[in-house]
This record gives sequence, structure tokens and C-alpha cells, in this order.
Amino acid sequence: MSIRRFLAALTMALLVTTALFWLMQKLVNIGDREAGTTGKETVIERIKIVDEPPPPPPPPVRQPQAPETVTAKRQSAALSIAPVDLPLQDLPVPQMTLNFQPGGRLQSPGLLSGVATGDALAAFAAGEEGFEGKDLVPISSARPRYPRAAAEREIEGWVEVIFVVAGNGKVSNIRVLDASPRGIFEDAAVYAMSRWLYAPFYLKGKPVAREATQIFYFTLDDIQDLYLWDD
Repeated sequence: MSIRRFLAALTMALLVTTALFWLMQKLVNIGDREAGTTGKETVIERIKIVDEPPPPPPPPVRQPQAPETVTAKRQSAALSIAPVDLPLQDLPVPQMTLNFQPGGRLQSPGLLSGVATGDALAAFAAGEEGFEGKDLVPISSARPRYPRAAAEREIEGWVEVIFVVAGNGKVSNIRVLDASPRGIFEDAAVYAMSRWLYAPFYLKGKPVAREATQIFYFTLDDIQDLYLWDD
């Protein structure tokens, strides 16, 4: 009995093993078929190119309307104002004149006149204290050099310049008002004027700028030293 059972069990084991191998082979074949079928498939997608619509035009810029109502109100207000005759007042204008002759032989006595500006003029017109009408007093001056070309051609002349004297006494904004003859002595006069220095002027503790004029004379009688010539 034991041999029969052993043979029956062995037979059943062989059958089961064979069935398992067959089943596994079938599964492998099915998997290969599915994989091969999937690899051969080609997916085609249709893509349609659509042109982008043009951007919408910018909105029109509205021009600002003129304020007609405000203008009309202003015109009506201006028309409603009656002219008033105001009495004219003669206000004295400060005038400062100083005759000054700097050292040197090339310059005759210059004519120097200054007019106060800004706060000084307002204070003078209002009669306030503190504006004493001080003259422009140069504390340092420079002699103009005689142009060599003019000296060799024996040309004489003069130059009038206008300039601004700051509250600290420095000269700036030099301009030529007139000259005779023109185009010869102007540069020498402007350069000499730029090196002048005046006494400081203050009004109520604040520096006050003033405007002044100066005339430089160039005469051949004053030429005695060659170092005064402008090379």
C-alpha cells in the first residue's frame, strides 16, 4: 500500500509540475504578445496651428477739456474789478559815486558808481535804519596790462565794464558796456577787474550784492616798463 501511495503521489506531483510549467509558458507568451503589440503601435496627434489674434488697438487718448467755467469765472471777476487810481510816490533811489585812482601808470582816474540791489534797495526806499548808503571801497586792485600789439601800433583807448560786487567784496559777472576802439583792450580790462576786491557790505547781518561800473583808460604816456605789456 505504501508503494502505491508513493507512486500516486509522485504521479500527481509530476502532473502538477507540468501544469505549472505550461501555465507559466502561456503567461510569458501572452505578455510578449502584448508588449510587441504595444511597441508597434504609432500614435498620431493632429496639431492645428492657430494664428494669434492681433492685439486690440490702444484706447484713444482723450484731450483734456479746457476749463471753460473757470476761465469764464476769472473773466467775470476781472471785469467786475474797477480800476483804482493810485497816487504815484517818488521814492529816492540810492546812488553811490566814488572817484578812485588805483596805483599804477596805465590807468587814469577811474569813474566808479554802484547801485545797491535786493534787500538794501528795499530798506532804503522804506526808510529803514541800517542802510547807510556806503560807497564801494576797493581794498585791492590790479592794473590792466597794455596789449603789446596796441603798444607797438601806438593805439590808445578805454574800456567801460559793469560787474557785481558780492557782500563779501568779491567781483563777478563782469561784462563790457563799451570800448574804444573795440576788440583791443577788452580782455585786459576784464581780467584786471576780476582781480579786484572790495570792502564787505552787510545789511542787518546779511551780505548785500551791489552792481557797479568802472572805466579803464589806456594811454601811451603811461607805458614806461616793458613788464606791463601783455605778451
